[in-house]
Amino acid sequence: MSIRKGRSILREMNKTEFTKMQAFSSITIAAEEADHFIDAMVDQSTLKNMARVVKHTTETTNIRHIGFGSGKFLKPAGTFSSADIKKIFSENLIALTTDEIRGCVVIYDKDLEDGIEGQAFTRHLMELVAKQMANELEEYYWLGEKSVAMSGFANNDIRSLRDGWRYHIDNSQSGETYFNDVTGAARILDASNTVTAKYFSFADTTADYVAEQSTSAPYGIEFKVARMIEAIPNEYAKYINEFRFFMNPRTWRNHKLYVSKLATQLGDMGVLGTLKDEVEGIPVVQAPLMPLTMEIYAAGQHENYDVDNGTLADVLLTPPNNLIVNFQRNLFMEPSRSAEDRATYFYYTIRTGMAIEDVHKCVLLKRLVTL
Repeated sequence: MSIRKGRSILREMNKTEFTKMQAFSSITIAAEEADHFIDAMVDQSTLKNMARVVKHTTETTNIRHIGFGSGKFLKPAGTFSSADIKKIFSENLIALTTDEIRGCVVIYDKDLEDGIEGQAFTRHLMELVAKQMANELEEYYWLGEKSVAMSGFANNDIRSLRDGWRYHIDNSQSGETYFNDVTGAARILDASNTVTAKYFSFADTTADYVAEQSTSAPYGIEFKVARMIEAIPNEYAKYINEFRFFMNPRTWRNHKLYVSKLATQLGDMGVLGTLKDEVEGIPVVQAPLMPLTMEIYAAGQHENYDVDNGTLADVLLTPPNNLIVNFQRNLFMEPSRSAEDRATYFYYTIRTGMAIEDVHKCVLLKRLVTL
């Protein structure tokens, strides 16, 4: 079907009752139209809305880091020799690929005939579908994990298709799958203080809150998100204004409750509800789909991504454009008229994936308990 004819049909769908529709062939929405639809989906959810969107027509497109690697480059002239010539550079390749994801919604003629909204029912239903797709895709981007044994995601769950942003970050240390050979690993802070004691003052062996008060005089309060700023690698410190905190709104509320305990102007602002959504000038982005129900799979292991029974949460600190959502350009929508059912079926197919440009720019605070 031509693009012009496809557009004409889409316009007629807004004017014609579905009870009078005739079956028509599949529509492949052209790139300039797909851009608009994809952008509308991204705007529905927090993390995807902040991430950098990459659209590509080929099956795979690459991002490559190139660095000098180890050792010094400059030598005293008197000692310089052929052995000091730089011949090999280090590199890290990130391949942007996509998964094919499908869904279908059906609109029955009876709903159009009996519904008080009439044709507006179709528009509202499509808006609902777009929001649901956005929510499910955000969980796929953030929580995805291929290891069904660890995640508990069944093979008919899109979160089992690939490893998502969180898994990339939490498995990026030297020797792990997502280590960046050029820039290095992500900084992982453990709220239970079992791994990163150097960042937290109060010794603790259990998961704890986003802020913690000492049990002895002078009863100071330690704000863990502030310690995350200290963990930003030195080479990115001059770009600190590009970073953002990402956390569930309830986690941020817990932080503000502790701020209100301070006998300072900042504490007064916390009590009055005028505290800005920022920490030391770094904005806080509240992401409702970041779960509060993570759990530790086994002693010494990463969290279980089957987020049904746990009590743990995360906070992420990174520049938003460090998170990548990639789409193949064409979005496929296939309407199918069923006279037998007196209904129209809308099949959606989207090809999308995700990546992190530089895990070394990420600070992950994990194993938080939320009030």
